[in-house]
Amino acid sequence: MGKFIKTLFVAGIMVAVQLCCNSSYALNFHPFTPHGLFGALPSGSINGFFPEPIIDLRNLGWTDAFDKMHATLQKEYAFTNYRNINWEELKQTIRPKILQAELNNNEIEYYTALREYIVALHETHTDLVYDYLNPEIANFVFQAVYHNIGGSYGLIVSKLDNGKFIASYVADGGAAQRAGIIAGAEIINWNNQPILSAINNTSLTWSSEYDLDGLPYHIYPVYAPSTQAGIQFQQLRLLVRASIKTPVNIVFQNPGSQTQITKTLIAQDDNQDTLKRTALYHDPDLDSHDDPSKAIKYQILPGDYGYIRVLSEVYEKDKGNREKIGYLTFKKAIDYLNQHGITKVIVDIRGNNGGDPELSCDFSGFFSHHSSFCTKLSAYQRATQKYDSLDGQLGPYYHGPQDSYFSGKVAVLTDIGTLCAGEILAAGFKELSALYPGRVRVFSIDSNTTGSISSQYMIAMPGNFGVEYSILRAYDENGNILIESKPDSSGKLEGGIAPDEKIPLTTENALDIYSYAKDIVLEKAESWLKN
Repeated sequence: MGKFIKTLFVAGIMVAVQLCCNSSYALNFHPFTPHGLFGALPSGSINGFFPEPIIDLRNLGWTDAFDKMHATLQKEYAFTNYRNINWEELKQTIRPKILQAELNNNEIEYYTALREYIVALHETHTDLVYDYLNPEIANFVFQAVYHNIGGSYGLIVSKLDNGKFIASYVADGGAAQRAGIIAGAEIINWNNQPILSAINNTSLTWSSEYDLDGLPYHIYPVYAPSTQAGIQFQQLRLLVRASIKTPVNIVFQNPGSQTQITKTLIAQDDNQDTLKRTALYHDPDLDSHDDPSKAIKYQILPGDYGYIRVLSEVYEKDKGNREKIGYLTFKKAIDYLNQHGITKVIVDIRGNNGGDPELSCDFSGFFSHHSSFCTKLSAYQRATQKYDSLDGQLGPYYHGPQDSYFSGKVAVLTDIGTLCAGEILAAGFKELSALYPGRVRVFSIDSNTTGSISSQYMIAMPGNFGVEYSILRAYDENGNILIESKPDSSGKLEGGIAPDEKIPLTTENALDIYSYAKDIVLEKAESWLKN
Protein backbone atom coordinates (compact mmCIF):
# COMPACT_ATOMS: atom_id res chain seq x y z
CA MET A 1 0.00 0.00 0.00
CA GLY A 2 2.99 2.26 0.80
CA LYS A 3 3.12 4.74 -2.04
CA PHE A 4 -0.60 5.43 -2.38
CA ILE A 5 -1.02 6.27 1.31
CA LYS A 6 0.24 9.74 0.40
CA THR A 7 -1.57 10.19 -2.92
CA LEU A 8 -5.06 11.35 -3.85
CA PHE A 9 -7.82 9.17 -5.15
CA VAL A 10 -7.70 8.88 -8.92
CA ALA A 11 -11.44 8.33 -8.95
CA GLY A 12 -13.76 9.72 -6.32
CA ILE A 13 -16.21 7.97 -4.09
CA MET A 14 -19.63 9.55 -3.96
CA VAL A 15 -19.38 13.08 -2.52
CA ALA A 16 -23.11 13.57 -2.33
CA VAL A 17 -24.99 12.60 0.76
CA GLN A 18 -27.31 9.92 -0.58
CA LEU A 19 -30.59 10.66 1.09
CA CYS A 20 -31.48 7.96 3.59
CA CYS A 21 -29.29 5.33 2.10
CA ASN A 22 -26.66 2.83 3.19
CA SER A 23 -23.24 4.30 2.59
CA SER A 24 -21.82 1.11 1.14
CA TYR A 25 -24.44 1.28 -1.56
CA ALA A 26 -23.71 4.92 -2.12
CA LEU A 27 -20.13 3.84 -2.67
CA ASN A 28 -21.19 1.21 -5.17
CA PHE A 29 -23.82 3.18 -7.03
CA HIS A 30 -22.16 6.59 -7.19
CA PRO A 31 -18.42 6.01 -7.64
CA PHE A 32 -17.85 9.16 -9.69
CA THR A 33 -18.81 12.80 -9.35
CA PRO A 34 -17.71 15.93 -11.22
CA HIS A 35 -15.27 16.84 -8.45
CA GLY A 36 -14.19 13.49 -7.08
CA LEU A 37 -13.91 12.95 -3.36
CA PHE A 38 -10.18 13.19 -2.99
CA GLY A 39 -9.57 15.61 -5.81
CA ALA A 40 -11.08 19.09 -5.53
CA LEU A 41 -13.57 18.95 -2.69
CA PRO A 42 -16.98 20.41 -3.56
CA SER A 43 -18.36 23.47 -1.81
CA GLY A 44 -21.82 23.64 -3.34
CA SER A 45 -25.00 22.03 -2.14
CA ILE A 46 -25.18 18.27 -1.87
CA ASN A 47 -28.25 16.69 -3.47
CA GLY A 48 -29.93 20.07 -3.08
CA PHE A 49 -30.25 19.55 0.68
CA PHE A 50 -26.92 19.54 2.51
CA PRO A 51 -24.62 22.51 1.81
CA GLU A 52 -21.72 21.25 3.94
CA PRO A 53 -18.36 20.49 2.27
CA ILE A 54 -16.44 17.34 3.07
CA ILE A 55 -13.88 17.84 5.84
CA ASP A 56 -10.42 17.21 4.41
CA LEU A 57 -7.89 15.75 6.86
CA ARG A 58 -5.72 13.97 4.32
CA ASN A 59 -2.60 16.02 4.94
CA LEU A 60 -2.50 15.35 8.68
CA GLY A 61 -0.75 12.54 10.45
CA TRP A 62 -2.89 9.55 11.32
CA THR A 63 -3.30 10.40 15.00
CA ASP A 64 -3.97 14.12 14.42
CA ALA A 65 -6.53 13.23 11.76
CA PHE A 66 -8.16 10.72 14.10
CA ASP A 67 -8.43 13.34 16.86
CA LYS A 68 -10.11 15.85 14.54
CA MET A 69 -12.39 13.21 13.06
CA HIS A 70 -13.43 12.05 16.52
CA ALA A 71 -14.11 15.63 17.69
CA THR A 72 -16.27 16.22 14.60
CA LEU A 73 -18.35 13.11 15.15
CA GLN A 74 -18.74 13.90 18.83
CA LYS A 75 -20.20 17.28 17.85
CA GLU A 76 -22.25 16.42 14.77
CA TYR A 77 -23.29 12.76 15.01
CA ALA A 78 -27.07 12.46 14.98
CA PHE A 79 -27.73 10.05 17.83
CA THR A 80 -25.25 10.75 20.66
CA ASN A 81 -27.86 11.28 23.38
CA TYR A 82 -30.48 8.99 21.87
CA ARG A 83 -28.07 6.05 21.80
CA ASN A 84 -25.99 6.97 24.88
CA ILE A 85 -22.69 7.13 22.98
CA ASN A 86 -19.66 7.34 25.29
CA TRP A 87 -17.24 9.22 23.06
CA GLU A 88 -14.47 9.48 25.61
CA GLU A 89 -14.43 5.74 26.22
CA LEU A 90 -14.37 5.09 22.48
CA LYS A 91 -11.46 7.48 22.01
CA GLN A 92 -9.48 5.92 24.85
CA THR A 93 -9.97 2.49 23.27
CA ILE A 94 -9.04 3.31 19.67
CA ARG A 95 -6.64 6.26 19.81
CA PRO A 96 -3.70 4.28 21.27
CA LYS A 97 -4.06 1.82 18.38
CA ILE A 98 -3.96 4.63 15.82
CA LEU A 99 -0.95 6.16 17.55
CA GLN A 100 0.89 2.84 17.66
CA ALA A 101 0.12 2.21 14.00
CA GLU A 102 1.57 5.61 13.12
CA LEU A 103 4.69 5.00 15.20
CA ASN A 104 5.10 1.65 13.46
CA ASN A 105 4.20 3.12 10.06
CA ASN A 106 1.90 0.11 9.79
CA GLU A 107 -0.95 0.77 7.38
CA ILE A 108 -2.81 -2.46 8.18
CA GLU A 109 -2.86 -1.60 11.90
CA TYR A 110 -4.18 1.88 11.02
CA TYR A 111 -6.91 0.51 8.74
CA THR A 112 -7.89 -2.13 11.29
CA ALA A 113 -8.18 0.47 14.07
CA LEU A 114 -10.44 2.62 11.88
CA ARG A 115 -12.68 -0.41 11.27
CA GLU A 116 -12.81 -1.10 15.01
CA TYR A 117 -13.85 2.51 15.63
CA ILE A 118 -16.67 2.35 13.10
CA VAL A 119 -18.18 -0.96 14.24
CA ALA A 120 -17.98 0.13 17.89
CA LEU A 121 -20.69 2.73 17.16
CA HIS A 122 -23.11 -0.04 16.12
CA GLU A 123 -24.91 2.18 13.64
CA THR A 124 -25.21 1.13 10.03
CA HIS A 125 -24.97 4.61 8.54
CA THR A 126 -21.56 5.19 10.08
CA ASP A 127 -19.08 3.72 7.66
CA LEU A 128 -15.52 3.51 6.37
CA VAL A 129 -15.27 3.73 2.58
CA TYR A 130 -12.54 3.74 -0.03
CA ASP A 131 -12.01 3.98 -3.78
CA TYR A 132 -12.71 0.40 -4.72
CA LEU A 133 -12.13 1.21 -8.42
CA ASN A 134 -8.46 1.78 -7.65
CA PRO A 135 -7.05 -1.76 -7.82
CA GLU A 136 -4.11 -0.98 -5.54
CA ILE A 137 -6.29 0.33 -2.73
CA ALA A 138 -8.92 -2.37 -3.23
CA ASN A 139 -6.25 -5.07 -3.22
CA PHE A 140 -4.85 -3.70 0.04
CA VAL A 141 -8.28 -3.89 1.68
CA PHE A 142 -8.89 -7.36 0.29
CA GLN A 143 -5.55 -8.62 1.55
CA ALA A 144 -6.15 -7.15 5.02
CA VAL A 145 -9.53 -8.83 5.23
CA TYR A 146 -8.32 -12.08 3.67
CA HIS A 147 -5.46 -12.25 6.16
CA ASN A 148 -7.93 -12.06 9.05
CA ILE A 149 -10.95 -14.07 7.87
CA GLY A 150 -9.89 -15.75 4.65
CA GLY A 151 -10.12 -19.15 6.34
CA SER A 152 -13.30 -21.11 7.01
CA TYR A 153 -14.17 -24.02 9.29
CA GLY A 154 -16.62 -25.23 6.67
CA LEU A 155 -19.93 -24.61 8.38
CA ILE A 156 -22.57 -22.00 9.15
CA VAL A 157 -23.84 -21.77 12.72
CA SER A 158 -27.41 -20.56 13.30
CA LYS A 159 -29.27 -19.73 16.49
CA LEU A 160 -32.65 -21.43 16.71
CA ASP A 161 -35.66 -19.91 18.40
CA ASN A 162 -35.30 -22.47 21.19
CA GLY A 163 -31.89 -21.01 22.06
CA LYS A 164 -29.79 -23.83 20.65
CA PHE A 165 -27.06 -23.35 18.05
CA ILE A 166 -26.78 -25.75 15.16
CA ALA A 167 -24.67 -26.31 12.06
CA SER A 168 -27.23 -25.17 9.50
CA TYR A 169 -24.81 -25.81 6.64
CA VAL A 170 -21.78 -28.08 6.32
CA ALA A 171 -19.57 -27.63 3.26
CA ASP A 172 -18.59 -30.66 1.23
CA GLY A 173 -14.93 -31.40 1.89
CA GLY A 174 -14.63 -28.67 4.51
CA ALA A 175 -13.04 -28.94 7.92
CA ALA A 176 -16.38 -29.51 9.66
CA GLN A 177 -17.39 -32.38 7.38
CA ARG A 178 -13.98 -34.03 7.76
CA ALA A 179 -14.42 -33.84 11.53
CA GLY A 180 -17.69 -35.75 11.25
CA ILE A 181 -20.12 -32.86 11.74
CA ILE A 182 -23.49 -33.42 10.08
CA ALA A 183 -25.88 -30.63 9.09
CA GLY A 184 -28.26 -30.13 12.01
CA ALA A 185 -25.62 -30.97 14.64
CA GLU A 186 -25.86 -28.98 17.85
CA ILE A 187 -22.75 -26.90 18.53
CA ILE A 188 -22.14 -26.90 22.28
CA ASN A 189 -18.66 -25.50 22.83
CA TRP A 190 -16.37 -23.41 20.66
CA ASN A 191 -12.68 -22.86 21.36
CA ASN A 192 -13.08 -23.96 24.99
CA GLN A 193 -16.01 -21.63 25.63
CA PRO A 194 -19.77 -22.26 25.77
CA ILE A 195 -21.02 -21.51 22.29
CA LEU A 196 -22.99 -18.40 23.32
CA SER A 197 -19.95 -16.94 25.10
CA ALA A 198 -17.80 -17.62 22.05
CA ILE A 199 -20.30 -15.82 19.83
CA ASN A 200 -20.58 -12.84 22.17
CA ASN A 201 -16.77 -12.61 22.27
CA THR A 202 -16.44 -12.62 18.48
CA SER A 203 -15.07 -9.30 17.20
CA LEU A 204 -17.10 -7.31 14.67
CA THR A 205 -14.02 -5.65 13.17
CA TRP A 206 -14.40 -7.49 9.85
CA SER A 207 -18.18 -7.27 9.69
CA SER A 208 -19.61 -6.57 6.22
CA GLU A 209 -22.79 -6.96 4.16
CA TYR A 210 -21.09 -8.74 1.30
CA ASP A 211 -18.93 -11.71 0.54
CA LEU A 212 -15.33 -10.81 -0.29
CA ASP A 213 -15.53 -11.18 -4.05
CA GLY A 214 -19.11 -10.24 -4.80
CA LEU A 215 -18.26 -6.80 -6.20
CA PRO A 216 -15.42 -5.26 -8.24
CA TYR A 217 -11.94 -5.71 -6.78
CA HIS A 218 -13.28 -7.67 -3.81
CA ILE A 219 -14.91 -4.66 -2.17
CA TYR A 220 -15.42 -5.31 1.52
CA PRO A 221 -17.08 -2.28 3.12
CA VAL A 222 -17.48 -2.03 6.87
CA TYR A 223 -20.92 -2.90 8.17
CA ALA A 224 -21.77 -1.79 11.71
CA PRO A 225 -24.96 -3.66 12.73
CA SER A 226 -27.46 -1.45 14.55
CA THR A 227 -29.42 -3.90 16.69
CA GLN A 228 -28.67 -6.81 18.99
CA ALA A 229 -30.08 -9.19 16.38
CA GLY A 230 -27.86 -7.61 13.73
CA ILE A 231 -24.82 -7.83 15.99
CA GLN A 232 -25.38 -11.52 16.68
CA PHE A 233 -26.03 -12.23 13.01
CA GLN A 234 -22.66 -10.73 12.08
CA GLN A 235 -20.92 -12.48 14.97
CA LEU A 236 -22.31 -15.81 13.75
CA ARG A 237 -20.94 -15.05 10.26
CA LEU A 238 -17.49 -14.26 11.69
CA LEU A 239 -17.36 -17.00 14.33
CA VAL A 240 -16.76 -19.64 11.67
CA ARG A 241 -13.95 -17.71 9.96
CA ALA A 242 -10.34 -17.00 10.88
CA SER A 243 -6.89 -16.70 9.37
CA ILE A 244 -6.07 -19.70 7.22
CA LYS A 245 -4.60 -22.62 9.23
CA THR A 246 -5.98 -21.29 12.54
CA PRO A 247 -7.14 -24.21 14.73
CA VAL A 248 -10.31 -24.26 16.83
CA ASN A 249 -11.59 -26.90 19.25
CA ILE A 250 -15.33 -27.54 19.13
CA VAL A 251 -17.79 -29.81 20.91
CA PHE A 252 -20.81 -30.98 18.93
CA GLN A 253 -23.60 -33.54 19.01
CA ASN A 254 -24.92 -34.92 15.73
CA PRO A 255 -28.65 -35.39 15.09
CA GLY A 256 -29.98 -38.61 16.61
CA SER A 257 -26.87 -39.14 18.71
CA GLN A 258 -26.50 -38.86 22.49
CA THR A 259 -22.72 -38.52 22.28
CA GLN A 260 -20.86 -35.23 22.47
CA ILE A 261 -17.76 -35.24 20.27
CA THR A 262 -14.72 -32.98 20.57
CA LYS A 263 -12.69 -32.21 17.46
CA THR A 264 -10.07 -29.73 16.29
CA LEU A 265 -10.85 -27.94 13.02
CA ILE A 266 -8.29 -26.08 10.91
CA ALA A 267 -9.46 -23.05 8.92
CA GLN A 268 -8.99 -23.38 5.16
CA ASP A 269 -9.59 -21.16 2.16
CA ASP A 270 -13.16 -21.74 0.92
CA ASN A 271 -13.36 -18.88 -1.59
CA GLN A 272 -15.62 -17.08 0.89
CA ASP A 273 -18.32 -19.74 0.65
CA THR A 274 -19.94 -19.14 4.06
CA LEU A 275 -19.77 -15.36 3.60
CA LYS A 276 -21.56 -15.63 0.26
CA ARG A 277 -24.27 -17.84 1.74
CA THR A 278 -24.96 -15.39 4.57
CA ALA A 279 -24.50 -12.09 2.68
CA LEU A 280 -27.28 -9.60 3.38
CA TYR A 281 -27.42 -8.29 -0.17
CA HIS A 282 -26.97 -10.53 -3.19
CA ASP A 283 -29.27 -9.24 -5.90
CA PRO A 284 -27.68 -9.04 -9.37
CA ASP A 285 -28.98 -5.48 -9.75
CA LEU A 286 -27.05 -3.96 -6.85
CA ASP A 287 -26.39 -0.98 -9.12
CA SER A 288 -30.08 -0.07 -8.94
CA HIS A 289 -29.35 3.15 -7.02
CA ASP A 290 -27.91 4.48 -10.29
CA ASP A 291 -30.72 3.15 -12.45
CA PRO A 292 -34.27 3.67 -11.16
CA SER A 293 -35.61 1.30 -13.80
CA LYS A 294 -33.71 -1.57 -12.13
CA ALA A 295 -34.74 -0.65 -8.59
CA ILE A 296 -38.26 -2.05 -9.00
CA LYS A 297 -39.08 -5.34 -10.69
CA TYR A 298 -42.45 -6.98 -11.13
CA GLN A 299 -43.92 -10.16 -12.56
CA ILE A 300 -46.75 -12.65 -12.15
CA LEU A 301 -45.71 -15.83 -10.34
CA PRO A 302 -47.20 -19.32 -10.89
CA GLY A 303 -50.48 -19.49 -9.03
CA ASP A 304 -51.43 -15.98 -10.20
CA TYR A 305 -49.57 -14.13 -7.48
CA GLY A 306 -48.22 -10.70 -8.29
CA TYR A 307 -44.63 -10.06 -7.23
CA ILE A 308 -43.02 -6.63 -6.80
CA ARG A 309 -39.36 -6.44 -5.77
CA VAL A 310 -38.26 -3.05 -4.41
CA LEU A 311 -34.46 -2.89 -4.15
CA SER A 312 -34.31 0.81 -3.31
CA GLU A 313 -36.26 4.06 -3.41
CA VAL A 314 -34.00 5.80 -5.89
CA TYR A 315 -33.46 9.47 -5.16
CA GLU A 316 -33.95 11.65 -8.24
CA LYS A 317 -33.09 15.31 -7.80
CA ASP A 318 -35.33 18.18 -8.92
CA LYS A 319 -38.38 16.08 -9.73
CA GLY A 320 -41.79 15.98 -8.16
CA ASN A 321 -42.47 12.57 -6.72
CA ARG A 322 -45.00 11.61 -9.37
CA GLU A 323 -42.44 12.43 -12.10
CA LYS A 324 -39.76 10.15 -10.71
CA ILE A 325 -38.90 6.98 -12.57
CA GLY A 326 -39.16 4.96 -9.37
CA TYR A 327 -42.68 6.22 -8.73
CA LEU A 328 -43.73 5.64 -12.34
CA THR A 329 -42.24 2.13 -12.34
CA PHE A 330 -44.12 1.23 -9.16
CA LYS A 331 -47.32 2.62 -10.70
CA LYS A 332 -46.69 0.52 -13.83
CA ALA A 333 -46.34 -2.54 -11.61
CA ILE A 334 -49.69 -1.87 -9.93
CA ASP A 335 -51.38 -1.12 -13.25
CA TYR A 336 -49.90 -4.30 -14.77
CA LEU A 337 -51.26 -6.46 -11.97
CA ASN A 338 -54.68 -4.81 -12.12
CA GLN A 339 -54.87 -5.20 -15.90
CA HIS A 340 -54.18 -8.93 -15.54
CA GLY A 341 -56.82 -9.39 -12.86
CA ILE A 342 -54.31 -10.23 -10.13
CA THR A 343 -55.83 -10.02 -6.66
CA LYS A 344 -52.92 -11.17 -4.52
CA VAL A 345 -49.43 -9.64 -4.47
CA ILE A 346 -46.11 -10.15 -2.71
CA VAL A 347 -44.08 -6.98 -2.10
CA ASP A 348 -40.47 -8.00 -1.42
CA ILE A 349 -38.38 -5.34 0.32
CA ARG A 350 -35.74 -7.67 1.76
CA GLY A 351 -32.30 -6.12 1.41
CA ASN A 352 -33.87 -2.80 0.39
CA ASN A 353 -31.03 -0.35 0.91
CA GLY A 354 -32.99 2.89 1.07
CA GLY A 355 -33.04 6.11 -0.90
CA ASP A 356 -35.79 8.72 -1.04
CA PRO A 357 -38.05 8.66 2.04
CA GLU A 358 -40.83 10.49 0.19
CA LEU A 359 -41.05 7.61 -2.28
CA SER A 360 -41.19 5.19 0.65
CA CYS A 361 -44.14 7.09 2.07
CA ASP A 362 -45.87 7.04 -1.32
CA PHE A 363 -45.33 3.39 -2.25
CA SER A 364 -47.47 2.00 0.57
CA GLY A 365 -50.18 4.45 -0.50
CA PHE A 366 -50.82 2.41 -3.65
CA PHE A 367 -52.57 -0.08 -1.36
CA SER A 368 -54.64 2.34 0.72
CA HIS A 369 -57.33 5.02 0.59
CA HIS A 370 -56.23 6.22 4.02
CA SER A 371 -54.01 9.28 4.61
CA SER A 372 -51.67 9.56 7.59
CA PHE A 373 -48.43 11.19 8.73
CA CYS A 374 -45.33 9.34 7.52
CA THR A 375 -42.20 11.21 8.66
CA LYS A 376 -40.34 14.50 8.91
CA LEU A 377 -36.55 14.76 8.71
CA SER A 378 -33.90 17.10 10.02
CA ALA A 379 -30.21 17.35 9.15
CA TYR A 380 -27.24 18.85 10.99
CA GLN A 381 -26.20 22.28 9.75
CA ARG A 382 -22.74 23.54 10.65
CA ALA A 383 -23.81 27.17 10.22
CA THR A 384 -26.31 26.89 13.06
CA GLN A 385 -24.75 23.84 14.79
CA LYS A 386 -28.27 22.46 15.03
CA TYR A 387 -30.48 19.85 13.48
CA ASP A 388 -32.61 22.02 11.17
CA SER A 389 -35.53 21.04 8.96
CA LEU A 390 -34.24 23.25 6.12
CA ASP A 391 -37.49 25.16 5.53
CA GLY A 392 -39.60 22.10 4.84
CA GLN A 393 -37.34 20.57 2.20
CA LEU A 394 -37.22 17.41 4.29
CA GLY A 395 -40.90 16.87 4.92
CA PRO A 396 -43.31 16.40 6.45
CA TYR A 397 -44.23 13.47 4.22
CA TYR A 398 -47.51 11.56 4.31
CA HIS A 399 -48.81 8.11 3.49
CA GLY A 400 -51.81 8.48 1.24
CA PRO A 401 -53.72 7.49 -1.89
CA GLN A 402 -51.70 7.49 -5.11
CA ASP A 403 -52.42 7.56 -8.84
CA SER A 404 -53.31 3.86 -8.93
CA TYR A 405 -54.78 1.51 -6.35
CA PHE A 406 -54.42 -2.22 -5.61
CA SER A 407 -57.33 -3.47 -3.57
CA GLY A 408 -56.30 -7.10 -3.16
CA LYS A 409 -54.37 -9.06 -0.57
CA VAL A 410 -50.76 -7.99 0.14
CA ALA A 411 -47.91 -10.04 1.67
CA VAL A 412 -44.82 -7.98 2.48
CA LEU A 413 -41.38 -9.58 2.93
CA THR A 414 -38.77 -7.86 5.13
CA ASP A 415 -35.52 -8.94 6.75
CA ILE A 416 -32.57 -7.70 8.77
CA GLY A 417 -31.16 -6.14 5.58
CA THR A 418 -34.19 -3.86 5.01
CA LEU A 419 -32.58 -0.48 5.63
CA CYS A 420 -33.39 3.22 6.09
CA ALA A 421 -36.00 4.42 3.56
CA GLY A 422 -36.82 0.74 3.10
CA GLU A 423 -37.72 0.69 6.79
CA ILE A 424 -40.01 3.66 6.29
CA LEU A 425 -41.74 1.60 3.60
CA ALA A 426 -41.95 -1.35 6.00
CA ALA A 427 -43.50 0.97 8.60
CA GLY A 428 -46.09 2.07 6.05
CA PHE A 429 -47.09 -1.54 5.41
CA LYS A 430 -47.22 -2.25 9.15
CA GLU A 431 -49.66 0.63 9.46
CA LEU A 432 -51.73 -0.89 6.65
CA SER A 433 -51.71 -4.31 8.32
CA ALA A 434 -53.32 -2.68 11.37
CA LEU A 435 -55.74 -0.71 9.22
CA TYR A 436 -56.69 -3.66 6.99
CA PRO A 437 -56.26 -6.80 9.14
CA GLY A 438 -56.38 -9.96 7.08
CA ARG A 439 -55.61 -8.07 3.89
CA VAL A 440 -52.02 -6.87 4.54
CA ARG A 441 -49.39 -8.86 6.43
CA VAL A 442 -45.63 -8.36 6.95
CA PHE A 443 -43.38 -11.46 7.13
CA SER A 444 -39.76 -12.00 8.20
CA ILE A 445 -37.62 -14.96 9.18
CA ASP A 446 -34.84 -13.47 11.25
CA SER A 447 -35.65 -10.23 13.02
CA ASN A 448 -36.83 -6.68 12.72
CA THR A 449 -35.51 -4.50 9.93
CA THR A 450 -32.02 -2.95 10.24
CA GLY A 451 -32.90 -0.17 12.71
CA SER A 452 -31.01 2.66 11.02
CA ILE A 453 -32.43 5.73 9.27
CA SER A 454 -30.02 8.50 8.35
CA SER A 455 -27.71 10.04 5.75
CA GLN A 456 -24.06 10.93 5.98
CA TYR A 457 -21.44 13.62 5.92
CA MET A 458 -17.95 12.49 5.02
CA ILE A 459 -14.46 13.14 6.36
CA ALA A 460 -11.51 12.53 4.04
CA MET A 461 -8.86 10.68 6.04
CA PRO A 462 -5.20 9.89 5.39
CA GLY A 463 -4.70 6.67 3.50
CA ASN A 464 -7.42 7.25 0.90
CA PHE A 465 -10.24 6.36 3.27
CA GLY A 466 -13.43 8.24 3.98
CA VAL A 467 -15.32 8.15 7.27
CA GLU A 468 -19.06 8.66 6.82
CA TYR A 469 -21.31 9.38 9.79
CA SER A 470 -25.00 9.95 10.43
CA ILE A 471 -26.30 13.52 10.35
CA LEU A 472 -30.00 13.04 9.66
CA ARG A 473 -32.92 12.10 11.91
CA ALA A 474 -36.40 10.87 11.04
CA TYR A 475 -39.28 11.86 13.34
CA ASP A 476 -42.84 10.82 13.89
CA GLU A 477 -45.72 13.29 14.16
CA ASN A 478 -44.93 13.95 17.83
CA GLY A 479 -41.24 14.64 17.29
CA ASN A 480 -39.98 11.23 18.45
CA ILE A 481 -37.09 9.62 16.56
CA LEU A 482 -38.34 6.84 14.30
CA ILE A 483 -37.02 3.30 13.85
CA GLU A 484 -33.38 4.09 14.80
CA SER A 485 -32.07 1.57 17.31
CA LYS A 486 -31.46 2.56 20.93
CA PRO A 487 -30.45 0.71 24.11
CA ASP A 488 -33.24 -0.98 26.04
CA SER A 489 -33.31 -1.28 29.84
CA SER A 490 -30.64 -4.01 29.69
CA GLY A 491 -28.42 -2.05 27.33
CA LYS A 492 -29.21 -4.15 24.25
CA LEU A 493 -29.79 -2.20 21.04
CA GLU A 494 -33.33 -2.58 19.75
CA GLY A 495 -34.99 -0.90 16.79
CA GLY A 496 -36.35 -1.38 13.30
CA ILE A 497 -39.80 -2.54 12.20
CA ALA A 498 -41.09 -5.84 13.57
CA PRO A 499 -42.96 -8.16 11.19
CA ASP A 500 -46.56 -9.16 11.80
CA GLU A 501 -45.41 -12.76 11.52
CA LYS A 502 -41.89 -13.88 12.38
CA ILE A 503 -41.30 -17.31 10.88
CA PRO A 504 -39.70 -19.46 13.59
CA LEU A 505 -36.10 -20.53 13.02
CA THR A 506 -36.44 -24.24 13.69
CA THR A 507 -33.86 -26.84 12.71
CA GLU A 508 -35.87 -27.63 9.60
CA ASN A 509 -36.16 -23.98 8.59
CA ALA A 510 -32.49 -23.24 9.24
CA LEU A 511 -31.45 -26.21 7.10
CA ASP A 512 -33.88 -25.17 4.37
CA ILE A 513 -32.35 -21.69 4.26
CA TYR A 514 -28.64 -22.47 4.36
CA SER A 515 -28.27 -26.08 3.23
CA TYR A 516 -31.01 -26.20 0.60
CA ALA A 517 -31.29 -22.51 -0.39
CA LYS A 518 -35.06 -22.48 -0.04
CA ASP A 519 -36.93 -19.18 0.19
CA ILE A 520 -39.16 -20.15 3.11
CA VAL A 521 -40.36 -16.57 3.65
CA LEU A 522 -41.68 -16.42 0.11
CA GLU A 523 -43.26 -19.85 0.57
CA LYS A 524 -44.96 -18.72 3.79
CA ALA A 525 -46.28 -15.58 2.10
CA GLU A 526 -47.69 -17.62 -0.81
CA SER A 527 -49.36 -20.00 1.65
CA TRP A 528 -50.96 -17.09 3.49
CA LEU A 529 -52.18 -15.53 0.25
CA LYS A 530 -53.60 -18.85 -0.90
CA ASN A 531 -55.53 -19.43 2.30
